[in-house]
Amino acid sequence: MEFNEEELKLEQKDAEATTIKLVSTSVKCEVCKSGTVVKVGRETPLVIYTRFGTKKAVHVEMRCNNRALPCRAGHYYGFVRNGTSKVINGDVLKGDFLVTSNQTAFSIDYLWDMTLQILFSRATFEGLGNIFNNLHFTNLPYDMMQKRENVFAKRIAEAFYLYSYIELGQRYDICLTIPTTLDEAILENKSALHDSFRTHWTRKHVCDTPGCGSVITMDGGLKPHRKLCAAKLAGVRQFQSSGLSVITGCTSIPGPRSKFCQEHQSSESPALLSEQVSKSTRMKLRDHRTTTTESRDAPQDNIYVIESILGIKTKDNESYFNVKWLNFPETESTWEHESCIPNFIQLYYKDGTKFGNMLPNPKLKRVKKAGSALYHLLSWEGEDSASQWVNEDFFKLLGEDGEIVSALEDTNTCNTRKSRDKRSRRHTVGILVGAFPCGVITVFDELYGSESLTQVYAIMIEYLSCLPSLTREKLVEICYDDACHFKKFGENEKRANFNEVTKFMAGLGKHVDKFHFPNHVDSWCHANCNPQDVRHLDGVNTPICEQLFSSINKFTNAKSMNESHFFLFFLYFFDLHNLNIERKLRSIANPRSKYRYDFIKDLKKEDDEDIIESVGDLEEILGNMTVKEQVEIVEEVDANMTDKDEEVLKASAFLCKVCGSEYKKIGNLNLHMKNKHQQEYSKIEIKCKVCGIVFTQDGDLKKHMSNHFKCEECSIPFEDLRSLNRHKKTYHSEIECEFCNVKCTDKATYDMHMKEHLNCNICDKVFDKMFKL
Repeated sequence: MEFNEEELKLEQKDAEATTIKLVSTSVKCEVCKSGTVVKVGRETPLVIYTRFGTKKAVHVEMRCNNRALPCRAGHYYGFVRNGTSKVINGDVLKGDFLVTSNQTAFSIDYLWDMTLQILFSRATFEGLGNIFNNLHFTNLPYDMMQKRENVFAKRIAEAFYLYSYIELGQRYDICLTIPTTLDEAILENKSALHDSFRTHWTRKHVCDTPGCGSVITMDGGLKPHRKLCAAKLAGVRQFQSSGLSVITGCTSIPGPRSKFCQEHQSSESPALLSEQVSKSTRMKLRDHRTTTTESRDAPQDNIYVIESILGIKTKDNESYFNVKWLNFPETESTWEHESCIPNFIQLYYKDGTKFGNMLPNPKLKRVKKAGSALYHLLSWEGEDSASQWVNEDFFKLLGEDGEIVSALEDTNTCNTRKSRDKRSRRHTVGILVGAFPCGVITVFDELYGSESLTQVYAIMIEYLSCLPSLTREKLVEICYDDACHFKKFGENEKRANFNEVTKFMAGLGKHVDKFHFPNHVDSWCHANCNPQDVRHLDGVNTPICEQLFSSINKFTNAKSMNESHFFLFFLYFFDLHNLNIERKLRSIANPRSKYRYDFIKDLKKEDDEDIIESVGDLEEILGNMTVKEQVEIVEEVDANMTDKDEEVLKASAFLCKVCGSEYKKIGNLNLHMKNKHQQEYSKIEIKCKVCGIVFTQDGDLKKHMSNHFKCEECSIPFEDLRSLNRHKKTYHSEIECEFCNVKCTDKATYDMHMKEHLNCNICDKVFDKMFKL
């Protein structure tokens, strides 16, 4: 078929008409705040991927015209580029598209659709790409122009991580600046994202499920894991909240067709791969492991660690080293050729005076922070004057590998110790998840090496440390499948007295969940960790983590993720999972929801309204005021006041007279007295914070508090100001009808009025809710 010149011109005009122009809406420069944004003429062609196929677009470059500074910041559709950094616009998800690279963009609707498919159908990036290509393209294999528009897993992953980082960052008020790469931005904000997630879902979630808010069940899942660099001694994670350290190795992902990351391709360490040692050595060490009881718990990952050199001999002008291997006795030492021994070890033992001495601790190469945890990246290379990591004895720490320290004798016969699991692996062990009985996830972290008690305990202490004290005190129980060992570990006197949070952890109840308890056989465990003996666990869904992992384990695309992608992927989907439980997923996480941005504003408002800095400050202020002045001051606080402020008005803390620990509820104090001090708490004295009257019963105080907070309209009493204000807002404030704009004086009048609109036009039946109609 042939086209004449006029038809070709018409076709070209139609193509230009359908091409979308993506232009920045900024007028003033958002960097220098004084320059004007002008078009510079450059237009880059883009392919936009939508739910209905692809669209052609051009991305228009705009720049600041302020030459006095000079600024010259680039303004693009949805972001501003200033040098190498990229600042995402706050309203980027309100637009139609998200530019993800120099050549591609995705529609916001398609990204939301993609998110839901991954969340509910456990779709992979590769699967999403195959669906899109086969659904929207009909080209032949040799049609290269059409093939270039195919969407691949890498493009989808790139778009998804950018979208999820922006969407989650907006809700948690995280700075949306990307310094150089998205990976750097995620790791830089890892601490803020992690703390916001844990604090938000622990403080804000409220439901009627038994045990919700007071009982946390935790468990480790082994299937959600990712590949790791084989430099297993090149990293240590130090938990500042508990003072504990865990060997993690290098946390980076290995390069293509390699066992090491790019940084460790040519670096040296005492850890040798199995192929680096002789066959006779491998056979000897493996035989020793299988025949000797004390060596069965040693790492089984075919990576052998040099502990020291016992001697050197020369044969045919080649050197051989007598190697003492870590976790193996001296009788199992072997002679290795000099080609197997790292150069820094050869130099260390060169003069012959250090034979039998352990290798020196590694030098500190770099430190990165995530929450209250520090990741020490280590190296044995470099000058002797380089700074060294001296906080721990490295090889002693490596030998313990998370086992119970010698100060705590382990005589428990329950075969539930996770730190003994040393199967062959060159990847993370999995993830530790903690959840309320309703399924809301509040704890999430990666596990390295094994699910050791040291690591689990340190992660939980880090979680408790990020919570406000009054929120933390709501927790009374931890359920764990290895609670018998965990209880001894956490209540060790030296460890428990490290700080206030570790003291609180020692006072918490620790019991095995009901699903795993039949596996425990030790009499001590049955006497101290039986969940059937604890009244407040009656009716509580303690095996919730097993139920969650049946779904989490289906995320099969996690194995090839790097550290930043793995963290963001699971944190984001746990957040969406929690929203789905609260039935707020479609209204809060959907960028097209009209309620989403109101929610973000309210969330920021709640965080900004922390008027009272501490309970002690409020007690001092209220103590110098009359009752009327106290009420007037308190009424200035919004109805959405924080839990910390509210608890001061509700009652004084219940104080343990033995150790001084404070608890919000008498039941929590009694549980603490029973578990920690082996005694019942008999008599209490609690004072009303408003008028100072003393009571001996929690119930009497609650009744009394209702005298201070009574509704003026209907005389209904309330325990606190927050409940009173919520009642007034619901039942005694004007409510506008969404259909006819009539204003009703209260909720009862509004409900009667709505029945005029909610009647079926077929059968005349009247409904009280729109969804029922």
